[in-house]
Amino acid sequence: LIRVGSQDRTVHPWFSRRMYRTLLSEGAKDVTLTELPGKEHWWWDTAKPNDGGAVNDPEIRNFLKRVLDKEKSPSSLRWRSVVFGSVGGTLRHGLRVRALARPERRAEVSVEL
Repeated sequence: LIRVGSQDRTVHPWFSRRMYRTLLSEGAKDVTLTELPGKEHWWWDTAKPNDGGAVNDPEIRNFLKRVLDKEKSPSSLRWRSVVFGSVGGTLRHGLRVRALARPERRAEVSVEL
Protein backbone atom coordinates (compact mmCIF):
# COMPACT_ATOMS: atom_id res chain seq x y z
CA LEU A 1 0.00 0.00 0.00
CA ILE A 2 1.43 3.35 -1.08
CA ARG A 3 -0.43 6.46 0.07
CA VAL A 4 0.38 10.04 -0.73
CA GLY A 5 -1.40 13.37 -0.57
CA SER A 6 -1.74 15.07 -3.93
CA GLN A 7 -0.46 18.33 -2.39
CA ASP A 8 2.49 16.75 -0.55
CA ARG A 9 5.38 19.25 -0.55
CA THR A 10 7.68 17.11 1.61
CA VAL A 11 7.83 14.06 -0.69
CA HIS A 12 6.33 14.92 -4.05
CA PRO A 13 3.65 12.46 -5.26
CA TRP A 14 5.79 11.79 -8.34
CA PHE A 15 8.09 9.62 -6.17
CA SER A 16 5.17 7.48 -4.99
CA ARG A 17 3.94 7.07 -8.54
CA ARG A 18 7.43 6.11 -9.66
CA MET A 19 7.79 3.55 -6.86
CA TYR A 20 4.39 2.09 -7.78
CA ARG A 21 5.34 1.76 -11.47
CA THR A 22 8.70 0.23 -10.54
CA LEU A 23 7.11 -2.36 -8.25
CA LEU A 24 4.63 -3.34 -10.96
CA SER A 25 7.37 -3.58 -13.60
CA GLU A 26 9.35 -5.87 -11.27
CA GLY A 27 6.37 -8.22 -10.95
CA ALA A 28 4.74 -7.09 -7.71
CA LYS A 29 1.21 -8.48 -7.61
CA ASP A 30 -0.26 -6.93 -4.47
CA VAL A 31 0.53 -3.22 -4.62
CA THR A 32 -1.89 -0.32 -4.44
CA LEU A 33 -1.32 3.41 -4.92
CA THR A 34 -3.77 5.81 -3.30
CA GLU A 35 -3.31 9.51 -4.01
CA LEU A 36 -5.56 11.56 -1.75
CA PRO A 37 -6.78 14.79 -3.37
CA GLY A 38 -5.95 17.99 -1.53
CA LYS A 39 -3.90 16.33 1.24
CA GLU A 40 -0.34 17.25 2.16
CA HIS A 41 2.38 15.07 3.72
CA TRP A 42 0.57 14.61 7.02
CA TRP A 43 -3.09 15.19 7.70
CA TRP A 44 -5.65 14.74 10.41
CA ASP A 45 -9.11 15.31 9.07
CA THR A 46 -11.60 13.96 11.57
CA ALA A 47 -13.36 15.27 14.64
CA LYS A 48 -13.37 11.79 16.18
CA PRO A 49 -10.13 10.96 18.11
CA ASN A 50 -8.01 8.09 16.75
CA ASP A 51 -10.11 7.64 13.64
CA GLY A 52 -8.82 9.15 10.45
CA GLY A 53 -5.83 11.04 9.26
CA ALA A 54 -2.77 9.77 7.48
CA VAL A 55 -2.21 6.56 9.42
CA ASN A 56 -5.54 5.53 10.88
CA ASP A 57 -8.53 5.31 8.58
CA PRO A 58 -10.51 2.41 7.08
CA GLU A 59 -8.03 1.90 4.20
CA ILE A 60 -5.06 1.59 6.57
CA ARG A 61 -6.95 -0.60 9.04
CA ASN A 62 -8.12 -2.96 6.28
CA PHE A 63 -4.59 -3.15 4.84
CA LEU A 64 -3.05 -3.95 8.23
CA LYS A 65 -5.67 -6.57 8.99
CA ARG A 66 -5.08 -8.27 5.64
CA VAL A 67 -1.28 -8.22 6.01
CA LEU A 68 -1.31 -9.38 9.62
CA ASP A 69 -3.76 -12.17 8.80
CA LYS A 70 -1.35 -13.34 6.06
CA GLU A 71 1.44 -13.54 8.65
CA LYS A 72 -0.56 -16.22 10.47
CA SER A 73 -0.96 -18.39 7.39
CA PRO A 74 1.39 -21.27 6.43
CA SER A 75 2.60 -19.30 3.40
CA SER A 76 4.37 -16.96 5.85
CA LEU A 77 6.92 -19.73 6.26
CA ARG A 78 8.21 -18.90 2.76
CA TRP A 79 9.60 -15.43 2.24
CA ARG A 80 12.31 -13.39 0.58
CA SER A 81 14.27 -10.38 1.78
CA VAL A 82 16.59 -8.11 -0.16
CA VAL A 83 19.58 -6.46 1.51
CA PHE A 84 21.52 -3.56 0.03
CA GLY A 85 24.96 -2.33 0.99
CA SER A 86 26.21 -2.86 4.50
CA VAL A 87 24.23 -5.30 6.60
CA GLY A 88 22.77 -5.31 10.06
CA GLY A 89 19.45 -5.67 11.77
CA THR A 90 17.02 -8.54 11.80
CA LEU A 91 15.09 -9.57 8.68
CA ARG A 92 12.26 -11.87 9.85
CA HIS A 93 11.86 -14.61 12.41
CA GLY A 94 15.18 -13.57 13.98
CA LEU A 95 17.25 -14.14 10.83
CA ARG A 96 20.28 -11.87 10.50
CA VAL A 97 22.66 -11.24 7.64
CA ARG A 98 26.08 -10.68 9.20
CA ALA A 99 28.19 -10.29 6.07
CA LEU A 100 27.85 -10.20 2.31
CA ALA A 101 30.18 -12.07 -0.02
CA ARG A 102 30.44 -8.85 -2.03
CA PRO A 103 30.09 -5.89 0.36
CA GLU A 104 28.10 -2.84 -0.75
CA ARG A 105 26.10 -4.94 -3.23
CA ARG A 106 22.52 -6.22 -3.40
CA ALA A 107 21.87 -9.64 -1.83
CA GLU A 108 18.74 -11.73 -1.74
CA VAL A 109 17.76 -14.16 1.00
CA SER A 110 15.03 -16.73 0.27
CA VAL A 111 13.74 -18.87 3.12
CA GLU A 112 11.41 -21.84 3.12
CA LEU A 113 10.69 -23.47 6.46
